[in-house]
Order: sequence, then structure tokens, then C-alpha cells
Amino acid sequence: MSLKAAAAASARFESNVAAVHPYESVRDKGLLVDTLDTMRRFEKIGMAREQAEALTQSVTELLCSNRDRMAEYYVSRAALEKSELQSTSSIAGFRAEVLKSQELQVATFTRDAERLQASLEKLRSEIRYEIDKLTASQRLDLNLEKGRMRDELQALRDRANELEIKVDKEVNSLKAAMEQSKNDIVKYVLGLMLALLTAGLGEVARHIEEAQFTPRHNAFTSLLQLASKSRQPEKAVEIFEAMQSITGITPNTFSYSALISALGRVGDWQQAERYFNELLEHSKTNSELRPNTVTYAAMISAYEKGRQLDKALAIFEAQIKARVDPDMITYSSLLSACERAGAVDQAVEVLDKMHAQGLTGPRQMYNSVIAACGIRWKPALETFLGMQCAGVEATEQSATLLMASLCAAKQRDHALALLQQVAQAHWKLSLTAYTSLLKLLASLGDWRAADVCHAHMVYSGIRPDALAAASIVNAHAIGGDSIGAEQLAQHFINTCILPRNPAATVNGYHFNQERKQRSQGSTPKSGKASSIDAPAAVIMKEVAVVVAPSSDGCRSIPISESLESEPIL
Repeated sequence: MSLKAAAAASARFESNVAAVHPYESVRDKGLLVDTLDTMRRFEKIGMAREQAEALTQSVTELLCSNRDRMAEYYVSRAALEKSELQSTSSIAGFRAEVLKSQELQVATFTRDAERLQASLEKLRSEIRYEIDKLTASQRLDLNLEKGRMRDELQALRDRANELEIKVDKEVNSLKAAMEQSKNDIVKYVLGLMLALLTAGLGEVARHIEEAQFTPRHNAFTSLLQLASKSRQPEKAVEIFEAMQSITGITPNTFSYSALISALGRVGDWQQAERYFNELLEHSKTNSELRPNTVTYAAMISAYEKGRQLDKALAIFEAQIKARVDPDMITYSSLLSACERAGAVDQAVEVLDKMHAQGLTGPRQMYNSVIAACGIRWKPALETFLGMQCAGVEATEQSATLLMASLCAAKQRDHALALLQQVAQAHWKLSLTAYTSLLKLLASLGDWRAADVCHAHMVYSGIRPDALAAASIVNAHAIGGDSIGAEQLAQHFINTCILPRNPAATVNGYHFNQERKQRSQGSTPKSGKASSIDAPAAVIMKEVAVVVAPSSDGCRSIPISESLESEPIL
């Protein structure tokens, strides 16, 4: 484009600008829009010049108005930077002011803290001084109080010593007086007792009336017990009657018990029963006169002495119903009554009740029950086992008594089991018990068990007598072991247990007769012992048996190997 054309265009632009910005206020404001270019674009799209100018002017005015309104709500960059600088300056000043104020406050607080610390140190020293002063004062007061209390305690101790000396003097004087009184009472009581013991019937009341003192319950109970021990029931009755008629003392339970015991000692159970019933009648109105354990025991003992088993059992049941616990004396008297009457079943029941109550009797009590069983082996065995369950250890005597009962009842198996228990316990039965077992085994022809019994006898160190040796020989003879019977017979003859008389018999078996049968070539009858005068070819060997312990009890070991026999156990 030429310079002329450019100049013409610039002139036109100026004229257009002057035409577009007819107002000074609009022309002075800087616009971001090119109004001339905008007007030209309007003309290009087909508008007339006047329309394009008018539209451009309207748009320009609208933009200016909007810019003015936006300026009211928004700040310019310069203003913003200025405001930011002002804010930064204000913040820096505020920070400096805060730091200065903080330093001032710290300094103030430090001065106050130092002042307070100084005050506290001063106060602490003052308090320490006051505490030391108070402690010293208290220590002084305590020392003074301790000294005063020491003086008072010494004074009290001196006074207590004086009082103790005075009390000792009084006690010694009282003891001397009591000893003198006791001696007088004993002298009078002994004199009264001797007078009552030597007095005849009907003179008891007179002696009590002439006594220089009045006996009390305990004295009368002692007199009744003395009469009981001397077996003078009539005198005990007179003392009891004089107790009520002369002194007016009502008998108590102990007095009745002593009287019943005195009557029961001589077997006067009817009189004892009368006074017992009298005590029961009194107990209905006076609960302090109830029969106690001693009373029931005395009454049962009276029934036992009088052989009144049914009444003894009845009074025992009454005692249980009255909730009076029986003692060992009660059970002992009741068992004695059962033994005298031969009521072993009731005796076993009494033992069971005694065990249920938690009582255990002495060993002799159980042995007495076993001995009373006799041929009734079941109660005897039950008693033997019951005593061990109750914690009472069985002894050789217990086993001996049970063995006698089992042998009397012909209980072979139980007897052999008991023999095995005896061997395990290393007990030693009596010769009578072993003989009873051997007689039972001989009657059954059980020669093996008889050898076991003989082995136990040898192990226990018991030498068999003639009856025991004969029973062993008979067991072999009846069991068919004639050779063993012959050897054992010869052994017992050599050891001087059996006689050497050729016509001797062992429980009816004649050895000479069998010898004749042997010499004639005949066979002896089965069950007969062989001759003791056998030919010399028959070697007699001693049968020595040792009982050795094993895991299953004791077993017999034959020493002589030439005797071939089966194991015994």
C-alpha cells in the first residue's frame, strides 16, 4: 500500500474514531477493544455506515459501563500490590511490637519469679526454724512426760508389789484355811464312808444324820459309787433313799446312774429297771433329769449281767430314739449280752451300728464276738473282715479264733484262704488251730492241703503233736497216698512224735494189720495207711518243707528231690 493510501486510511480512522467517540468521557477511557475494526466488521456484514457506527458506539458504551462497574468490585494490580506492601509492613510492625511486648513480659515474669523464689526461701527458712523450735519443744515435753510416766509407773509398780505381797499373804491364808477345811471334810467324808461301809442294813440313815456336815450331790454320788465297787447294792439303795429323806436333796442323773450301776453290778436288773423307769418319769417334768450315756450304759450292763438280751436291745433302741449317743461301754455291754445269749447275728448288727457311728472297739471285743460264733462261721468271718475295714488290725489270736470257727463248720476253702492270709502276714497260729485244720483235711482226704498246713507249721516253728501228726498221716492214707502216709508215719516216729508201739493206731488205722497184708501179698484197702514196719528196701525219707514267699502268696518247696509230688499250691 502507498503512503498516500495509508495517510488517507489514517485520516479516515481518526474521523471514524471521532465519529465513534463523540463524547469526551468515552474517548478518554482506555479500551481494550478496537472500535474502528469493530465498525468495519459490521460494515462488512452488510450494515450501513451509520448503523455500524451506532452499534459500535452502543457496544463501546456498554463495555465502558461494565468496566466501571467491575472497577467498583475489583481492585487493580497496582492497588493490590500497594495493599500487600502495606499489609506486610503492618505485620512486620505488629510482629516487632509483639516481640518487644513478649520480651517485656518475660522480663517481668522473671523478676516476679525471682521475687517469689526469694520469698519462698525466706518462708522455708522461717518454717524450718518454727519446725525445729516446735520439735525441740515437743522433745522436751516428751522427755518430761516420759520422766513423769516413769515415776508414776515406778510408783504403780511399788504399789503393785505391795498389793501382790498382800494378796499372796491372803491367798496363803485362804489356802491354809481351805486345806484345813478340806482335811476336815476329807476326814469327815472318810469317816462317813467307813461308817457306811461297816454299818449294817438300816443304819445308813443314822450315820448320815450324825455326820458333822451335810453331803451334797457329788458326795452322795461318790458314796453310791463306793457301794457299787464294794458290791453292796442294798447299802447303795439306803444311801439313795437317805439322800432324799434326810438331806432333802433331789437326786440327779449321775446319782441315778451310780445307783443303777451298783444294782447292775450284782445282776439285780429288776431293781435297776425300777429306778431307771423312775428317772424317765422325772425327766418328763424336769428336762435336767434325762438319762445320759452313762445311765443307758449302766442299765444295759445290768441287763447283760441278768442275761436279759431282749431288754438290753430294747433299751438300746430307746437310747437311739432319745438321741443319746452310745459310748464304748454301752456297745461293750451290749455285745457281752449278745455273746452270753449266743445271738451272734445281733452282735454283728451292733458292731455295724457302732461302726456307722464312727466308733472303733478294741481288738479284744472283736475277738470275743468271733469266739462266741462257734460253728456259725459266717458271722465270725463277717466280724473278722469288719474289724479290718474299721481300721482295727487283725492279729494271730483273731486268725486263730476264725480258723477254729471255720474248721468247726467244715469250711475247707475259707480255712485254706485264711491260712494263706496268715502266711502272707507272717503270723503264727496256735497248735490247736493247725490241728483243727489238719483234722478237717484228714476227714476230707485232702493230703495236699494237709502238707501245706504242715509246711506252715514248720515255717512258723511249731512242732506238731501226736494228734496233728496222726491227722497228716490220715489225710495221706484217706486220700490214697499210702506211700506218703507210710513215709510220714515213719518220720513222725523217728522224731518221737508218734509212738513206736507196733500195735499203734492212728485214728483207728492199724499198721501191723496192713504189714501182714503186705507180707501175704495182698493189697491193703484204699484209704488205709501203710505199715510202719515196711521192708528195709523201702527207704524212709524225712519230709522237710520250706514255705517261700511268691507273687501269689506262699508256696511249699519240698527239699527232698526223691519225693516226687505235685505242687501243693
